[in-house]
Amino acid sequence: MSIASQNARQKFPFPYDDVFDGVVATIPDSGFRLKSQDRLIGRVTASAGTSFFSRGENVTIIVEKIDKGNTVVGIESALKVGMNVADARNFDRLIESLSSYLWAKTQSPAPAEAVAKPVPRPQAHAPKGAAAELSIPCPVCGRQLRVSALKKGENWCPHCFEKFMAE
Repeated sequence: MSIASQNARQKFPFPYDDVFDGVVATIPDSGFRLKSQDRLIGRVTASAGTSFFSRGENVTIIVEKIDKGNTVVGIESALKVGMNVADARNFDRLIESLSSYLWAKTQSPAPAEAVAKPVPRPQAHAPKGAAAELSIPCPVCGRQLRVSALKKGENWCPHCFEKFMAE
């Protein structure tokens, strides 16, 4: 707990839209009341009510796209009353709730039309004494994947965090 305003930042390996939707969806579960949201500029405002230690706080959440698959969430808190105690657990609850939301989203089955076609697993015939490492492109993002890291069936690309099937 602190008497001054506070802030926190957390990077998430998910696309901007998924993280922004997650922030908006998890605000009520984190003990806040949603006041406003603006997807274009990545700004969400919320407020926390009064408690034994606090007369409440106003929270601004900034969602920033780093690249296609990475997003940073910044949380800033301003106390509603000057001499008040801010509770850092509010930030922890929001980050944990958002992380759980995003994790659950990766575990849900994708719509039939979004599932990539199976990727055949090429057979490696390395010369004796040579350790040849074959790679194939990810069917979703096109970046190279080590064949030795793939398994038959469902796989996840470590670059774009998308699911695909391999034979």
